[in-house]
Amino acid sequence: MNRLNMIRFSWLFVIFFFSSCLKNSEEFTPYTDKGDVEFLLEKLKNNQHTALIDPSIENTLVTSNNEVLIVPANVLMYEDGREVSGSVILSYSIHTKRGADLAYNRDTKSGETDLQALFDVNLNFSQGSAKVFINPSKSGVIFYIPYSFGNDNAIARLYSWHNNDWQYDTEGETSGKLSSESWKIDWENGTIFGLGYKVELKRVGSSLVALPFIAGNTIKLCVELPENYSPKNTVVFAVMPDEKLTRKLAFSNGSFCSGKLGNGSLLKIVTLSEQEGKYYLAEGTYRSSGNLNITMVPKPKTIEEILEVLNGI
Repeated sequence: MNRLNMIRFSWLFVIFFFSSCLKNSEEFTPYTDKGDVEFLLEKLKNNQHTALIDPSIENTLVTSNNEVLIVPANVLMYEDGREVSGSVILSYSIHTKRGADLAYNRDTKSGETDLQALFDVNLNFSQGSAKVFINPSKSGVIFYIPYSFGNDNAIARLYSWHNNDWQYDTEGETSGKLSSESWKIDWENGTIFGLGYKVELKRVGSSLVALPFIAGNTIKLCVELPENYSPKNTVVFAVMPDEKLTRKLAFSNGSFCSGKLGNGSLLKIVTLSEQEGKYYLAEGTYRSSGNLNITMVPKPKTIEEILEVLNGI
C-alpha cells in the first residue's frame, strides 16, 4: 500500500470512528416533546366500582373506607320519565383518601386547575345499554363521607363538572347540597356510626367535588423539569395531605407553577409523564415557608410502581 492510499485509509478510519461515536452518543439524547399523558391517566383510573341494585327497595352500600351510599326506593327513572323496573347496575367512585386521584380525574390539558377536594364522587346508573337517571322531584341518592383530618365543612363548597368546567352548586340547585352531621345507620351487617359530610345527589354522570377554602397566606410553587416535559405529555400536582387538598400546576415560561398553596403546608410534589410508550414519575416532600422553586428529574416507572406512590399519598 503506497503512502497516498495509507493517508486515504487513515482518514476513512477517523471518519468512521467519529461517526460511530456520534451515533452511540445519540442514544443518550433526551426525548423530544412526544407522548400523551392521557394514556397514562386512563390506565390509573382503577377505582370504579359496580353493584347490582333493586330500585324498588332502599339499597345501602358501605365502602372499605366506611363511606355510605344510600339509594332510596323508587327514585330512579328512565330518560322519558317512567319509573325504573328491574335490576339496575350502579357504577360509582368515591375519592376521599388519595389527593392524587383528582390530579388525573379532570381537565388535564388546560392550565392550573382548582382541584382542592375534600372528596370527589361520581355515580352512574344503567340498565343494559340504557342510562338511568335520578328523578329530581324525589329524594336524592345520599353519600355519607367521614371526616378526614378534622376538616371543617363550614368552609367547604360543592362543585360539579359541566361543560368542561367546575361549576359551583348553590344549595337550591338539584345537583346536590353539602351538610355536616353525625349519623347512625342500621343495615344488614350491623349499625354504622359516623361524623362527617352528607351529600344529596339528584344528578348523575358527572363528578361532584367538595372544595375547602385555604385560610391564611399563600405561596407560589414552581417545578422545573427537563425540556422534553410539557403539558402535552406531563401533569404535575401538589398534594397537601394535612389539609386534604390537591392542586394541579399550570405550565408557564418553561415551568409548572401554582400561586395558591398554603404557606407552611406540608407539600408532596408528584409528576406523571407518558413518553413514547414509557411512563415517568418524580416525587418529593417539602415544607413550605415561602415561595418554592424546585428542579425534578422524573425516572421511568411501571404502572404498578406509580400506583404504589399514589396510594401512599
